[in-house]
Amino acid sequence: MPMTKTKTIRRCIKTWLVALFSLGFLLVTLDLNGAQTKSANRRKPAAKTAPTGKAKKAEPPAATKQAAKSFDIDYKEFKLKNGLRVLLAEDHSAPTFSICLTYNVGSRDERPGRTGFAHLFEHMLFQGSENVGKGEHFILIQQNGGSANGTTNADRTNYFETLPANQLELAIFLEADRMRAPAINQANFDNQRATVQEERRQSYDNRPYGKTIEVALDLVYDHFPYKHSTIGSMDDLDAASLEEAAKKFGDLAKQAIERTVKELQEMRRQAASSLVIPQGGLPPGGMPGGMPGGGKIQMP
Repeated sequence: MPMTKTKTIRRCIKTWLVALFSLGFLLVTLDLNGAQTKSANRRKPAAKTAPTGKAKKAEPPAATKQAAKSFDIDYKEFKLKNGLRVLLAEDHSAPTFSICLTYNVGSRDERPGRTGFAHLFEHMLFQGSENVGKGEHFILIQQNGGSANGTTNADRTNYFETLPANQLELAIFLEADRMRAPAINQANFDNQRATVQEERRQSYDNRPYGKTIEVALDLVYDHFPYKHSTIGSMDDLDAASLEEAAKKFGDLAKQAIERTVKELQEMRRQAASSLVIPQGGLPPGGMPGGMPGGGKIQMP
């Protein structure tokens, strides 16, 4: 019996506390609303009486008078004798240029148990080549006032750089050299595999909801090429060997290169006459040895 009375007393106390808290909250809310109304009334300017006579029509803002800026990009398309497809878009608003080299190979070309190779070899191609030392690609670009990077997705791997206009030949040389003879060796392979695995830890494994994209890809797609992430799995990266990975990606890259360019060095020799198009514009008939084309890229 005493226990029942104790429970009843506790229940009453809780009820009163809830009621008091609710009442206090209601009073505070009403007070805040009143204060906001008073503040708004103070800020509200007094109504102005309209002047007699015909009122002058307000001028539209200057921005609305200007014509909408076009985001269409005019470009010329050529196919050089060496097989390289070139899209050239001239823009003289700044004394710089950008190159984006795209390989038609990505994670869609991987097979089960061997994922992450495309992204791994994107890293590998920054590790030096026959005439460029380890790490020198970024050093040469940055010391000449430029920036560079690369990306990989399911459909392609690309490399890009932006430099002052007088460094065009440097950029073409760097891309040509690593396309022709990248430094594929065990030391670079082990180093970049560890780098990719750490990237996976930071972006996927050790991040809240980091694996969401992998779960979504697995649910959305039925076929393997798009059913897995570009980063690859830890187990597949651990199991990869230099010979296997180099052969797998090397064959794919070779096919992509054969589809696009046989000797990118030719671009270097043609830089002055073919790619450096000054204020005079394109020569009649397009680039030497090329097929003139053109059009517009419609930007949203």
